[in-house]
Amino acid sequence: MSSKKVLIISVHSDAERLGQALAAAYADAATAAGHSVRWLQLDKLNFNPVFSGYSKSPALEPDLQAAQADLLWVQHISLVYPIWWAAHRRY
Repeated sequence: MSSKKVLIISVHSDAERLGQALAAAYADAATAAGHSVRWLQLDKLNFNPVFSGYSKSPALEPDLQAAQADLLWVQHISLVYPIWWAAHRRY
């Protein structure tokens, strides 16, 4: 089997959460299998999310430039995000 470039994209960086544990286990297993792994944690990116319009074209912030480079590098993507299954609360 050939080595792949794996990008894990996650959105919940709380180490106490199941999603992060699953992403970490996935990264460990992929690395152990000989794949190159990068991890993009969306909630840790530092950028201005306010769109300034088409007349201005500001340069991408460093975190977005790095994320863009990861997306150009990758051969396999794994998405890890929380799903709330019918979390009903009574108020």
